[in-house]
This record gives sequence, structure tokens and C-alpha cells, in this order.
Amino acid sequence: ARIGHMNDYFTIDSWSGGSREYMMRDTAYTVQGGEPIRTNGTRSQCPATMGELQDYKWSTMNIPGSDFSAIWRSGGCYDDIQRRLGYRFYLNRAVVPGSVNKGQTLTARINMGNDGFARIYNPRGVELVLRNRASGTVTRLPVALGQDSRLFLPGPAENKELTLSVTVPAGLASGAYDLLLNLPDGHANLRDRAAYSIRLANVGTWESNTGYNRLGSLTVN
Repeated sequence: ARIGHMNDYFTIDSWSGGSREYMMRDTAYTVQGGEPIRTNGTRSQCPATMGELQDYKWSTMNIPGSDFSAIWRSGGCYDDIQRRLGYRFYLNRAVVPGSVNKGQTLTARINMGNDGFARIYNPRGVELVLRNRASGTVTRLPVALGQDSRLFLPGPAENKELTLSVTVPAGLASGAYDLLLNLPDGHANLRDRAAYSIRLANVGTWESNTGYNRLGSLTVN
């Protein structure tokens, strides 16, 4: 699914019939973007705008003029649109073991939600990261998902229970560790750049210098 949709007359006219249903199905897995050109009465107001952004799962938008900014700011939805274009993952709960043995399976169970308009549209890695609290040594452990990460991670308006299991290396040093979640870019040239990793929306979870999201801590025996 590499062909997406662009609507450069957002809110000008309404969709109807088979086209609407097709677009709503297709944008569940493809990119939807575009821009508004001119205002159109109530269809440019916040309630209609938010409905269309949700129905067609918008990921990107260019706002060329100030009319829409003013309308959406006065209507109270401008900041919400900014936050929710594309995906917006947040952590509801993380259950991690207090300790794990070297060479054994480490399993973290997390409940993650997505209150963005869309799902991710490029493949992503999913990693559990162990960082030794004494030495700072980082061990990144890819999670075998069994399916495409775009379907594994929650879609719009969805909460999912995710089970993340990895094998702790037998040669890892014993001691106290931070446990972190990394969702790096799928491209080899970008996977190690923190700015391209997904930031969860929770306060106090994100590390801007590493691109990791904190889940908890544990002891490696």
C-alpha cells in the first residue's frame, strides 16, 4: 500500500456514495494529506472539520492562509488538530518483571493507545532496551512481532494490549537496569537517530537524547 490520497480542497465539498466508503476503507492503511483552500460555512467549522479528519484518517496538512487558523483557533480545535494529525501513541500501563535471569525470556506487557487520526504508514522497529544503571551500557533487543509493526501497534482510537518478549543475552552483566521502549525509524540510515524514533505522548516518559521511552526498571541476575 504505497499509494495514498491528497485532498487539496478540504471541506469545500462533501463526499457521497461509494467514493466516501472507499476512501474511509483505504485510508485505514494509506496516507491521507492535503490542504484547505477556502472556507465553506459550517463545513469549515470545528465539528465538521474534526469529523472529516477522523473519518479519512489524516496524517499531514498544509495550511496556506490564516483564515482556517483563525476559525479553528476560535472554535477550540486548532491545537487538537496539531496534536492528532497522524498517529499519537500514549502508554496506559506497563507491567514489567522485577527481575530476570540472563539467557531467559524477558516479557513486558503494555497497554498502548492511539488518539491520533491515523496509524503509522511506514514500517517501524519495536525494541526493548536494557540500560545498565551503573555503567550506562545499552543493549537494544528487537522484538519479534510476528506481523507488520503497522498492524501490531494500535490504530486510530484504539487501545491494545501488547506483549513484548525478548531473550536476555547470556553474557549481559548482572545488576540494576532501566527498561525502555524504542520505536525506531525503519530505514537503516535513521534507526539510530533519536529524533526519528516515536515519542509517546506521556509526560516524563520520553528521552530526547536517546529516543527511548521509559517503561520501568528491573534486576538482571
